[in-house]
Amino acid sequence: MKNSKALYIGLIVTSLVPALVYYFTTVNEDATPQSGQRSNRASEPVSTLKKSPQSTKTTKPAPKQLDPLAGAVNKRFADKPDVQKGWASRGQTIVLKNHPTADSANFSNTFFHRGFKDLAVACGEVQFEAHGEIIDDYQRFIYSGGQSTHLESDIPNFYLLWDKLCVQTYDR
Repeated sequence: MKNSKALYIGLIVTSLVPALVYYFTTVNEDATPQSGQRSNRASEPVSTLKKSPQSTKTTKPAPKQLDPLAGAVNKRFADKPDVQKGWASRGQTIVLKNHPTADSANFSNTFFHRGFKDLAVACGEVQFEAHGEIIDDYQRFIYSGGQSTHLESDIPNFYLLWDKLCVQTYDR
């Protein structure tokens, strides 16, 4: 019974996000883009991810460092800190994986949030690099599960989607 509930919730989430993206990309197409609201979180250290080569060689674990996703945890939400960090980490991985020309990416202000309809998302800013050179300036991203992410440069009126999923919080 528990598996069917998780499957049902997964189906709702995967059908809700594309509908929201479609709605926010078609509403006010002629409106002038606005900056939208940014997170009011204090800036956190930038974390960098690199695409890993497909190799079977094992390496020694890296020395213990400060947790770059410590700022991803939001105590307002009932989700455990490990779950919230997992969402943020997975979102960063999928953002980099979906960018065809980037070798690595610098992430800043990545955080977990439950916004519209209590939907769990990871939101933040990303800057892509290829061959050691910066491709783009920082832009916002939204990861809502699965294998897809939404980048500010890809969606007109992105600020509407950001406001719904990454800024607003509705009481349960």
